[in-house]
Amino acid sequence: MRDVEKAINYLTPIAESAKVGQYGVMLKIAIQECEKQMSKKPIWNYDDEFICPTCGETTEDYDVTTIKFCPECGQKLDWSDNNVKTTD
Repeated sequence: MRDVEKAINYLTPIAESAKVGQYGVMLKIAIQECEKQMSKKPIWNYDDEFICPTCGETTEDYDVTTIKFCPECGQKLDWSDNNVKTTD
């Protein structure tokens, strides 16, 4: 298991049992940021635009061969062949 997945698995039950407050909020933010380090497929909407699966940022102006992370939210993107979702 990758370190990021280990961190998520470790932090999730702690965050769920934490009282509402700064500690719980910080743990949830840490989990969200860890999840962004796990590659996700961008979405192609047939208008030559690729969309971040996390925040919805359009990547039409970016070179998909060089962009590794969403410039808006930091989600790690997986541009490998046959690995892009399409909209219906």
